[in-house]
Amino acid sequence: MPSVVRCFGEDGFDCGFECAGAELALDRLVRVARILASAEKTLGGLEKAALWLRRPNRALGGEVPLSLLDTEVGEQLVEDALK
Repeated sequence: MPSVVRCFGEDGFDCGFECAGAELALDRLVRVARILASAEKTLGGLEKAALWLRRPNRALGGEVPLSLLDTEVGEQLVEDALK
């Protein structure tokens, strides 16, 4: 993963293309954190939430919830499955 200096440059400005991978990874990390918090609340514990995220889910057509968190659309599908 690129360093913060490589991503933002020494002067703090975005340096463009090199940062794309880090930005996507950060977006996914934020989605995972939001869904994990929601699942923990809904399912009554962190261990249950983590297990739910890693197992195929019938409400998601057999997809593993964690695998859908690369996009906002996937996040919404996972959130809907938690309700």
